Amino acid sequence: MKITRDQFLDLLDDVCAEVSAVVASHAEICQELAEETLDQRRTDAQQMRIHRLKAELEREKTALTNLRRRQQHKRDVEKSRLERRKRRQTGAG
Repeated sequence: MKITRDQFLDLLDDVCAEVSAVVASHAEICQELAEETLDQRRTDAQQMRIHRLKAELEREKTALTNLRRRQQHKRDVEKSRLERRKRRQTGAG
């Protein structure tokens, strides 16, 4: 079967239209993937920041607990020292 020049041009036009549609679809998919990748990177970065902040908060809690423990120890030592002094004064007096 022979095709005419007009039929050939119509067929070529149809093929070009299909190729254009596929290229446009490919470009759209690539764009969506790039946006999803960017969103994922942002999400990952936010998760890393949250993790760092949680770790920092935990360190601060530990430091605060240690500080409170040291302050309580100092109060206990001072209280004990004052009680010993009081006993010595009461016993010597």
